[in-house]
Amino acid sequence: MRKFLIALSVGLNIAFITLWALHAYPTGNAAHIDSLYGPAHTQAPSLLHRSVNATPEQWRAIEPHVRDFQEAARSTREDMKELRRKMLHLLAEPVVDEKAIHSTKQEILAHQERMKNLVINFLLKEKEILEPEQFKALLDAIQRRCNSCGDNEGPGMMSRVLGNDAP
Repeated sequence: MRKFLIALSVGLNIAFITLWALHAYPTGNAAHIDSLYGPAHTQAPSLLHRSVNATPEQWRAIEPHVRDFQEAARSTREDMKELRRKMLHLLAEPVVDEKAIHSTKQEILAHQERMKNLVINFLLKEKEILEPEQFKALLDAIQRRCNSCGDNEGPGMMSRVLGNDAP
């Protein structure tokens, strides 16, 4: 049961970072960006990307990946939400079905792994577009944001998402 609770905690952390990313990256096509900021505007509409001085051209290259990430993350979050409901239902049953609980736990873990992969793949795409110093600043900003949002369980949520599960 302890492993399940840890896995559930990690899943919730991953869901949090995904929700944060959804709010940090506004969507819209290039015409929408120009209508908001003007074609000569020198900053990207994403607050996070503004903090690393991403150019409008960089944002235009990043923005389609943001939309893809948001859709995949939304779908994964919905699936995980349903699996958590299923787990709670199984745990509430008068007769415990340990096989079903174990199976559901494995499904939850698989979705958590999918979410980690989505985040890592998205960051790798950003790394291709941003300059090295911008990307480092982006990771630093994400780390600071994760640490400032109540992550008091060790090295920070982003470190766990990136696979640095130091105790």
